[in-house]
Amino acid sequence: MILNYIDTPLDGKSWEALINSCYRMKFQDEHFTEIPAVHGGDAGIEGFTRRGRVYQCYCPERENSDDDLYEHLRTK
Repeated sequence: MILNYIDTPLDGKSWEALINSCYRMKFQDEHFTEIPAVHGGDAGIEGFTRRGRVYQCYCPERENSDDDLYEHLRTK
């Protein structure tokens, strides 16, 4: 899991900031656009690109099984 390689604890907000930075670098040629969490109606979407890539990020606060993660993401 990627969290094993990060030496500082991450909560949901810091995880989202890290992921947004990564996506901004990776998809700069696709005009990555972040959707702020405070935006009403963001539907759990963190960002998108002009080429139609849409993503969500989810930082579990504890170890979960794959089934539990699936349920949490689906609910989000």
